[in-house]
Amino acid sequence: MQKLAMPLEIPITAASGPTTIELDWDSRHLGQRVGRIDAQQSSDLAIADSLAQAQQQGYRLVYLSTAADHLLPAELLQQFGGELVDRKVTFSRILSATETCAALPLTPWRITSYTEPAASTQMIALAVAAGEYSRFGADRIYPRDRFIEMYRLWVERSVRRELAADVLVATRDGNEPAGMITLAIDQNCGVIGLIAVDAQYRGQGIGRLLMQAATTWMVGRQLSTAKVTTQLNNHGACQLYLRSGYEQFSLQNMYHFWL
Repeated sequence: MQKLAMPLEIPITAASGPTTIELDWDSRHLGQRVGRIDAQQSSDLAIADSLAQAQQQGYRLVYLSTAADHLLPAELLQQFGGELVDRKVTFSRILSATETCAALPLTPWRITSYTEPAASTQMIALAVAAGEYSRFGADRIYPRDRFIEMYRLWVERSVRRELAADVLVATRDGNEPAGMITLAIDQNCGVIGLIAVDAQYRGQGIGRLLMQAATTWMVGRQLSTAKVTTQLNNHGACQLYLRSGYEQFSLQNMYHFWL
C-alpha cells in the first residue's frame, strides 16, 4: 500500500541481522512502538537476530518484508508472534507520449475530480473498502479502529491534495460517488493509491472507467510510466490492472510480528 506519510526513520543496529527502522508516524498512530525490517537479502537466522533485538528494544509491532521465494518457517513465526499478512504485488505499465487519450464510452457514470474541501462519509467508506485486503485489514491483531482511522486520514489528506495530486470519482445524477481513485506523481511516474467501488455498484464497469480516466490523466501530464500496488489475493484488483495494460513488476512477502 502507499505510505500515509513519510515516517521519521531511526536506524537501530541489530546484532547480526538487518537493521530495524523505527516508524514515527506508525508508532504514534498505534500508540506503541512500531518498526520495519527489510529482510530481502537475509537468512532466517539473521532475521531471528533482528527480531530478538527489536523485542529487547521495546518494539510492539514490526513490519518485515522478504523476497517472493522466501517464506519464513512456522517455528520462527511462532517464536516471535509473526504472520504472513500480505503478498504485496506491484504492477506497472509504460505510458506512450503518443498514446491517445481515449474518450470514455457512453455510460451514465461521470468521472470528475473530487473538489469538496473535505472527504464525505461516502468517500471515507470507499477508502476503508479500498483497504480491506491490505495487510492492516488482514492482520487479526491490528485494532480495527486504528485501521479505519488510517484509511480515513489517507483519503482526507488525498482530498486536500497532500497525499495525492488528484482524486477522481464516479458519480451519476449528482449522487454521492460510487467509486474513486487517487492519483499521485513520483518523478515521471503516475502512482495509483486508493481505488474502490461501492459494493452495490460493482459489476457495472466503474473500475474500468476509473482506470481509463487515470490513464488519460497521466498521459495528459506527459508521464512515462504508471504503477499501482495491491495484494496478490485481491484477485479482482489484479485482474483489473492486467486488463488495463499493466504487468506484474515485483512481488514480496509482508509479515507482521507482534512482539
